[in-house]
Amino acid sequence: MDHIVATYRLRAVGEALRELARKVAVELTVEVPDPLIDRYPDIEGSIIPQIETAEEVGAETSILRLHFSPALADGGLPQWLNLLSGNVSMMPQVELLDAEFPAELLSRFPGPSHGIAGLRERLGVFGRPIIATALKPRGAPLEDLEAVAEAFARGGGEVIKDDHNLVEARFEDYRERVLRIRDAVARGSAASGRPCLYHALLTGPIPELERRLCLLEEEGIDGVLVAPMLLGLEATRHLLAKTDLFVWTHPSFSGSVAHPAGGSVSPAFLHGTLFRLIGADAAVFVNHGGRFPISRDDCLAIAHQCRRSFGAWRPTFPVPAGGMRLDRLDAMADDFGPDTILLIGGDLLIHEAGVEAGTRLFVERVTQRFDSA
Repeated sequence: MDHIVATYRLRAVGEALRELARKVAVELTVEVPDPLIDRYPDIEGSIIPQIETAEEVGAETSILRLHFSPALADGGLPQWLNLLSGNVSMMPQVELLDAEFPAELLSRFPGPSHGIAGLRERLGVFGRPIIATALKPRGAPLEDLEAVAEAFARGGGEVIKDDHNLVEARFEDYRERVLRIRDAVARGSAASGRPCLYHALLTGPIPELERRLCLLEEEGIDGVLVAPMLLGLEATRHLLAKTDLFVWTHPSFSGSVAHPAGGSVSPAFLHGTLFRLIGADAAVFVNHGGRFPISRDDCLAIAHQCRRSFGAWRPTFPVPAGGMRLDRLDAMADDFGPDTILLIGGDLLIHEAGVEAGTRLFVERVTQRFDSA
């Protein structure tokens, strides 16, 4: 493939479809009236993308496929985003569904450092989902958070990550919490005889981020959680290029551009392509049946996009989340299969038998479910 192919969903049919398709192609590249385009003959053939198809697929919906010259993507990730969505992100009747890129363009972004295979090797867990929880809530005494972390590791849990709200303004407070949680997880892991990894939140003012990242690397933290839509996609990509830690991406603020009810880009493209491009080894997204309105089809599309073949990029773990409960484990296993991180947060932390016993039950149910498959 020697060009970029972008696919859009348009809320238009008939003559309105033809007009909107042309408007999208022009708005993404030159955003000028036709008389000015006619003044420069080369623009039509080399700058404005070719319309491959503009096909009606429903009473009010159509699919548009555009071919862009790869040269238009020079300038890195910001220009990719500008080229594919840019001004049309402000058109409510247009949604970017997917994009395919030439191999040379993909090679400029290494993608995940570890991916699915890397975490499995680190944990020694194969053939079933990884068991994970989130450390929360903000406002709990640090001693309580330590107890949760140790209990989860004692129960055989495999990855505990910070909640995205566990934020400390002062570096000293951040350092103390991260190191105490690391040590608590190590105690629990030693007691269970099984590896359990701690992945810490990385956030804060831009000038502070590299200092915090260095702390995590120097102190043996296994991975990081980042919220790319809060930090900025290019800033996140630049930061993650400096580390070999396992990377989780969090969906906070992603609904502003990839809302299930219709946004400027599809949830699958955001979590499975853009976040994977910047280095996501595991992509957290809101799952159906939880606290947020999203369809099962959208969730399956995200998981597919995380794991699909994409140049030399390693497959990324999909992480369905957002109010998941232990009583939904079978449904989640059916939906997402073994190459998934099953993340149960609040429901595990309030388990009637305690976090350690609840985690042990969590592990047993998932193991049995996939041993019998």
